[in-house]
Amino acid sequence: MMYRIINSSILVLCIFVFYMNIRFVNSKQAWSPIDEYGHYDYIDKLSSGRIPKLSDPISEELFEHIKNNPHKSVSGIVNTREELGFGNYSYQAKHPPLYYLVLLLPDMGMKKMTTPIFTRLKVLRVLSHVIFFIGLLVLIPIARILSEHYARIPLFYVYGCVLFGLMIATHERYGLGNNLMSPLMVNSTVLFMLRYYFQLKNKDLFLFVLFSGLAVCTALPNLFILPCLLFLMGYKFIKYFSVQGFFFSIGSLIVPAVILFVWQKMNISEPVFEAQMQQVLLAVIPANAIGYSDFIKILMNDTFQLTFLKQGLDISSVVFTLIVINVILCLIFIKTVWLKHKWLLFVFLQFIVFMITLYFLNKYIPRVTWVAFRHYLGFIPVVYVGITAFVLIVYQKLVQQKMRGDLKK
Repeated sequence: MMYRIINSSILVLCIFVFYMNIRFVNSKQAWSPIDEYGHYDYIDKLSSGRIPKLSDPISEELFEHIKNNPHKSVSGIVNTREELGFGNYSYQAKHPPLYYLVLLLPDMGMKKMTTPIFTRLKVLRVLSHVIFFIGLLVLIPIARILSEHYARIPLFYVYGCVLFGLMIATHERYGLGNNLMSPLMVNSTVLFMLRYYFQLKNKDLFLFVLFSGLAVCTALPNLFILPCLLFLMGYKFIKYFSVQGFFFSIGSLIVPAVILFVWQKMNISEPVFEAQMQQVLLAVIPANAIGYSDFIKILMNDTFQLTFLKQGLDISSVVFTLIVINVILCLIFIKTVWLKHKWLLFVFLQFIVFMITLYFLNKYIPRVTWVAFRHYLGFIPVVYVGITAFVLIVYQKLVQQKMRGDLKK
């Protein structure tokens, strides 16, 4: 009875926070800091039947809206395209097109109804957050499969992960972004991986490979989560190799391969523009500009700002404390982890790989984006387990204690 109350309470909290997210996004009457111009223009370019190039100027409709509505602009008062700087260009063309293709149909429908551009933007923002929420809900069938083969994962723990994702989804960059679709693609990939791993059905292998490819077609940072999944699937596939399964997996690559090929073929920008953009990035934040520990602090600060509740509400220190507690308790009760929740070791490995990846990104790649968690939304379950796995251990101990008490009776 107590667990039902806890489950229901956290589920209600998830729905409430999702409502607060949508309310927060809807309350914003200005464009989200500068990237949103490029994200929306990507959809706009697709509606005209072509994939944008980085050097393409934003559409005339978008520019006129920015110029005529300075109170909604992140650029203030502008009279010429040159005053927008890089905001005048479709530089979000650096991202694969799947997310933008998904939003293309509703955007075209609203255009046919002559809906104003900013209203269209707000609708697409809401749709993006709905997709994000659906992606988090895929964790429920994932937990169900794990519970069938290991110790039971309580529903409140899964709802807790959904809640965690919703809490960190919105920040000062509250608008459109292809990363909002990453949880749906990555979690679906994990779901079909587990189904194949335990059931060995070729259709699940097909769907695993398909969604792996679609995850990359959504956001390139999703590549960082795939090696561990592919290693586990490769082990299982080789052990139970079949010719039919091999052709299933090859066939499932066709759609993502075509998407990536067309995107790469069509979005090549002018060499001069590309060189200029690279020079700006190198100047803004060169590789290894800050130490790894400072990089992590900045990333945590960006991740754990609960802006949708209150501007400047930062819980990163609380999260850091939970990480320390989690590491200590998991080491103390490593036997319980091994016997009851062996899958946690795989997630811990993913967490370590994630931290190592961040180290090399910071050290060798000159980009401003690596210190923003919005580029790693596919890692939400990994980060959540890295913070809260001790909850499962405590729950397991309570279950064992109750069972011993029932036996004595």
